[in-house]
Amino acid sequence: MLITFDDGRAGVLRHAAPVLARHRLPATAHVVTDWVEGRNIPDHDRYSEFLGWSELHELRGAGIEIGSHTISHRNLKRLNAEEVATPRG
Repeated sequence: MLITFDDGRAGVLRHAAPVLARHRLPATAHVVTDWVEGRNIPDHDRYSEFLGWSELHELRGAGIEIGSHTISHRNLKRLNAEEVATPRG
């Protein structure tokens, strides 16, 4: 079984982590690093809170693996080759 969470939203820590721990289930949280601490989030993605660095450390301590879900969450299908090669923008 594989349980994953995208974007680094705070609900992973508040709601999912206790259930995962209770049932001893492994999981991975994939984080958009530019969005940690609520930074650089486009308006259309501001429908819930995001985790901070200390909360990510707390998740890791609870046994949840932390992975990368890009730096900025840019849609690679909509970018030209030069934009894909540029990490931010």
